[in-house]
Amino acid sequence: MGQTLAAKDQWYVVHVLSGQENKVRENIVKRVKTEEMGDMVYDVLLPTERVSEIKKARRLKPRENFFPVI
Repeated sequence: MGQTLAAKDQWYVVHVLSGQENKVRENIVKRVKTEEMGDMVYDVLLPTERVSEIKKARRLKPRENFFPVI
């Protein structure tokens, strides 16, 4: 990811169904590889963070999305 963004480079946001974020991300990455579009698509990001939860006296650290579902 040591590439610098040119002035013509753009960001895109894809709206997906709740719970399908990882599946869509993997499909996009797979498509970029098969279509050999690595020079056009630099990275596919899924904004997540680790949160601490305590359930049944166990500490869990699941991943949650940054953006809430509307």
